[in-house]
Formats: sequence, C-alpha cells, structure tokens
Amino acid sequence: MKSRVETGIRVGVTGMPRAGTSLMMRIVGKLGCTIYGQKSVPHFSLKHNPGGYWELHDYEVAKTRFEWNEDDNDRVVKVFPMLIRQFPVDKYIVMARDIHDAAKSFQKVLTDAGSMDWCGTHKEFDGTYGEALYGVNANFSSAMHYVNKHKHSYIMVDFEELKKEPKKMIEKIAKYLEIGSTAKDIEDAAALVRR
Repeated sequence: MKSRVETGIRVGVTGMPRAGTSLMMRIVGKLGCTIYGQKSVPHFSLKHNPGGYWELHDYEVAKTRFEWNEDDNDRVVKVFPMLIRQFPVDKYIVMARDIHDAAKSFQKVLTDAGSMDWCGTHKEFDGTYGEALYGVNANFSSAMHYVNKHKHSYIMVDFEELKKEPKKMIEKIAKYLEIGSTAKDIEDAAALVRR
C-alpha cells in the first residue's frame, strides 16, 4: 500500500442526495484525506444534517472550474453531481441508496428548507414526493453518466450496506483509495457509522 505522501490523490464524493455523502466525507477524512467542504450554506437549514458537509457553494453559483493548489495532496471534495465536470479529481466515491428511501428523506429536507439551489439557480420547492424523487434520480444519473462517459475511476458505495457492515465497506474504500490508511484509521472511520 502506498504512503499518503506518495499518492497525492484527489478524491471526489458525489451521488444521490441523502445517501450518505456527508458521512463519507467524514469517513475519508478519518482515512487520511484533508477535507475540502463547507459546514453550512446560507440558504439551507441544517436541521436534518447538523454534521453535514456541503458542496463548495461559490463554485456552484459561479459555474467555474475548481482549481487545486499545487500542494493539495490526499484531499477530498464533495461534488454536486450536476456540476461534476468542474471538479477535476483522480478517483470518485459515488454514494447510492434505495431511491425511494432517499427521495422520502430528501422531501423532508426540502420541505423544511422551502427551496433549493439547483445548479446555482434558486428554486422554490413544491413539497411533493415526485419532485424530491426527480431530484434524487437526476443527481445520481448525472454523476453516473459523467464517470462512465469519461471512464473515470470510481467506487460505488451503497448506504444500506455501509450501515450494515461499516468496517468491511471502509476497508474496501481504503484499499481503493490507496492512501496508506492504518487499522486504527479504519476502526475510527467505522465508529462514525455506528453512532
């Protein structure tokens, strides 16, 4: 396994809304990556995700390409699927979940917020399950279309499987990332899931 110094890997976490992308940001942080992400966004309630990480809002709004610093080694950034092409990374972790469970959870969040920013465009949310389902599916489809079309390296992580067998799944993620995670790193990351 390569050391963290040797890899210099840049990781993107993306996928469905309400499928564990914020949890995965914290997991990859425990495995040794430095997190690039916002702890809040001005338009959104944190009631349903107080420990969440958010996409870099300024890049969403401006639709400009994200630029890493030259010394940015072993970093992870949360990537909004609709704008995935603006965030150049080496490997992706794509989060998935049962689409109906994700949509129900997303509906609660959007109803609480009353609106959402869709690719930098502010949009009122009508509160329907159908709109939430559309949002979940559109995000996931965008992410998968991009990584497959451009033949990017990615690992698919199922939220339910991660919750059921955290250590096994995190060992698989650590092996994929090749960043020299220790057994303690993996155990600390698994503890985040068991909370």
